[in-house]
Amino acid sequence: MNKLEKAAHIIVHTCLKIKKSEAVLVVTDEQLYDIGHLLWHTASKVTTNAALLEIKWSRKKDAEPPSTVCGAMLLADVLLLATSRSLSHTQARRKACRRGARVVTMPDITADTMRRAVDIDYRENARRSRILADILTIGQEAHLTTPAGTNAYFPIAGKKGYADTGLVHEPGSFSNLPAGESCVGPSEGKSHGRVVIERGMANFATRDDSIIFDVKDGHVQRIKGGDGAEQLRRLLSKFGPKARNIAELGIGTNPKARIVGCTLEDEKTRGTAHVAVGNSISFGGKVDVPVHLDGILLQPTLTVDSKVIIDNGQLIV
Repeated sequence: MNKLEKAAHIIVHTCLKIKKSEAVLVVTDEQLYDIGHLLWHTASKVTTNAALLEIKWSRKKDAEPPSTVCGAMLLADVLLLATSRSLSHTQARRKACRRGARVVTMPDITADTMRRAVDIDYRENARRSRILADILTIGQEAHLTTPAGTNAYFPIAGKKGYADTGLVHEPGSFSNLPAGESCVGPSEGKSHGRVVIERGMANFATRDDSIIFDVKDGHVQRIKGGDGAEQLRRLLSKFGPKARNIAELGIGTNPKARIVGCTLEDEKTRGTAHVAVGNSISFGGKVDVPVHLDGILLQPTLTVDSKVIIDNGQLIV
């Protein structure tokens, strides 16, 4: 068994604990077909009721999958969504969870990420992520700074923190893979300050082209920077003002994740922070817009109610 096959085995047997009696649906597309096929093949060794469905995307950047795929997703006990377009924050995924499906999403995952960042100690990572999620749940306000110039405040009183543990064992549960983050949806309309995005945002933010957000009243008022900032402005403009909503504040906890230029892995890297704009429904918010983009911040210092949680990129908890 090579490292990629081992990762698929971990996903099927540890992360999802698929049973012989369960109906499993793997949804993939042309870009990630090899990974999707491996996941289907691995699941098929456990249950004979496993199917592989390949999406043919339209040219339009639809957030939701085709209606036929949505229908199939509602019939499965377990969903593995390995696609180049994220299905994490879609109505299709949320509806499947409400019907009791256990769901794993792996948007734009690479074979290298899967080999390296899936094989972790899930019990220990879940323990750490849940502690951080509890701190975010109890907290009143988070303050985030970075050497790159971030200095922003996120009111979180009354908001529930979430732990992305990768252990998807209960009906209706959901996780990214690779897993490893704790996050919260800030109170809408209240975040303020400056956020300097160093990676992510649909890969518009890069090492050589950071994107600066000036945030007021919970929305990004200005987007500054080079070519990446201009591309991001054009993308968000297609979805209207709600796309600039500050939707999420997150902390990476995965010890094997690295900054590689893939948001799925970058945001899980232990000691990083990320701030997302757009859809906040998955975090208990009310902004329902067909876009959710995460931006990664390096070497952050994060305090919650004056308690230091991350100190210059080092998790204190």
